[in-house]
Amino acid sequence: MRAALLLAVMAALTFGALQLPWPFAYVLPLWAVFLGVAVWRTRRGAVRRHPARRLALLGLGLVAPLAVIEVVLVLAPNVGKSGRMEGTYPTAALWGEHPEFGYAPTPGVVATARSIQGERVVYDVTYTYDAHGQRVSAPVAAPPAKASVLCVGCSFTLGEGVSDTESYPYRVGELSGRTLEVHNFGFHGYGPHQSLAALQSGIAAEVAESPVALVVYLAIPDHIVRVAGRKTWDPAGPWYVLEDGALRRAGNFDDRAGPAFPSRAWFFDTFAESALVQRLRQNPGDLRPVDIALYEAIVAELRAESSQRFPGAAFHLLAWEGPPEWWDCLRRLEARGVPVHAVHGMVPGLAEGARIPTIPGDPHPTPAVQDAIARFVVEQLVR
Repeated sequence: MRAALLLAVMAALTFGALQLPWPFAYVLPLWAVFLGVAVWRTRRGAVRRHPARRLALLGLGLVAPLAVIEVVLVLAPNVGKSGRMEGTYPTAALWGEHPEFGYAPTPGVVATARSIQGERVVYDVTYTYDAHGQRVSAPVAAPPAKASVLCVGCSFTLGEGVSDTESYPYRVGELSGRTLEVHNFGFHGYGPHQSLAALQSGIAAEVAESPVALVVYLAIPDHIVRVAGRKTWDPAGPWYVLEDGALRRAGNFDDRAGPAFPSRAWFFDTFAESALVQRLRQNPGDLRPVDIALYEAIVAELRAESSQRFPGAAFHLLAWEGPPEWWDCLRRLEARGVPVHAVHGMVPGLAEGARIPTIPGDPHPTPAVQDAIARFVVEQLVR
């Protein structure tokens, strides 16, 4: 009876701990202590050879090391990693909550980011954000501007790993002779769901002072995973659902009802909260058909919304390299009227089949590739 009561109390404590951030940093130490006490209290006499004690000893041997690893990974998330980020990049000012986008930088913030791999500095840059919460672009030389260009996307559009003046939106402004008003709607970890939310909420229209002539979306395969809300860094991003072929915004990802206990999905979601599981699995990157269908609907709606919000504006998708299913997805988007341009063909001298150059030790475009994209936009897409 006493053992049953203790187990009931432990079960209640475990369920309560699972509601906390990083729950296994509490659950595993809790059970390690419980099993340790059980082993210690049965260390003498005949009970020492009882099967229950042996089971508790085995459990302690498994749970205690996992508890130590979990707590260490929560308290020191960079331990064991060859790379680390220094500066003000990880602060709340750069990753503040946003009702439409889930998260966004604080307007006017200046963030420093120094990426280090081992003893080597990969990049050391500053991200300067304007009063609209966008990374700065080249100012117009003689206002008013000829037209506005909206650059939407993720960190590739933002220009992660390059200076303010090396991002492709900044270069678009410069290469136009600073006659264009360019807005950089890219941000770390974003996807086209944030871009669509920016248009539907009216935020994009509010910041553009000149008539919008062009909306450019730089797309990468990982955006398919992001629109499905399967990334750990985006727990409250815009939640879109596809029902009977119609796309609608259902709220934000944190509005979704969790799977019922004790379903298989509940166990998967629960264990996904473990710091150790996240370190081993990283973030899911598989391109599931249901997510691809949602992605295609969001991009098609992004193009339609651009035309509706900004009559006469052109919409173009710039496609990063990816697996065959990525290109199949893009071909279907072309069939739906979305103009698609491969970034590979924009980089001078890049051999057929060669990878697009990225920052050494980092997956983001080099300054030279950012410049090549900007030149393509100005020379081929700007009217």
